[in-house]
Amino acid sequence: MKVIPVLLSFFLVQMGCSSSSEISSFDGFNADAEGRGATIVFLDGRELDVQNVLAFPDSTHFWNDDTKALTVVPTLTIKDIVLTNRLVGFLEGAGLGAMGGCVAILAMGGGTSQEHGFGAGADVASMILLGAGAGGVLGGIPGVIIGHSHKYQFVIGPR
Repeated sequence: MKVIPVLLSFFLVQMGCSSSSEISSFDGFNADAEGRGATIVFLDGRELDVQNVLAFPDSTHFWNDDTKALTVVPTLTIKDIVLTNRLVGFLEGAGLGAMGGCVAILAMGGGTSQEHGFGAGADVASMILLGAGAGGVLGGIPGVIIGHSHKYQFVIGPR
């Protein structure tokens, strides 16, 4: 029975999935960032939640959520720009949760012997589907809350 809490803890920790890219094409980044919220991480460690980022080699423009104003900063002062996608986070969380639910059902022995009240092939399949469904819902909730983060770093030249 200790397997289930360990598996659930593992899958919850894995929910914060992320990826990163080095961007040399500002057009590609601007297309990805259009109309989305982002977090800008500056070289000095400051973080700023912004909207509508538009980046160029010399400057980056965005709507500053704190000051409620259009802001322009030198692109060289930016370390990372992080975009979060909640739909991808939900899909990742649901997928990992479904796998965890299947493993938990199999680890508990559901559908594998007559002692547990199961044993027919249909019972095994239905228990696995039940575990996958429950795990998918349990994994999808934190997945959509945390989301999938994609970190962009600009390749401008030596810093």
